[in-house]
Amino acid sequence: MQLGFGIAFPDLYEREGLIRLDRAFIAFLREADRALADKLVSARAQPPAAAAESELLIALAATVLVLMAGRLSDLIDRKPDCHTG
Repeated sequence: MQLGFGIAFPDLYEREGLIRLDRAFIAFLREADRALADKLVSARAQPPAAAAESELLIALAATVLVLMAGRLSDLIDRKPDCHTG
């Protein structure tokens, strides 16, 4: 199973791999929604109040779900049809 963003499973156990994953996510987010990416970067520098933090997390979750849905779609498209033959 491919993780995407040029990341492999062993990278998830190494600090440098997690940094690369984070950078790739921020780059992806900037392409998808620059304002949301800017909010995330700002929130890391200065954590927002609880309500604003919750709104940010909900918006980020929606973006991650879209990303995961796209990956799932890719996997489904590549899966051989077991009913042909």
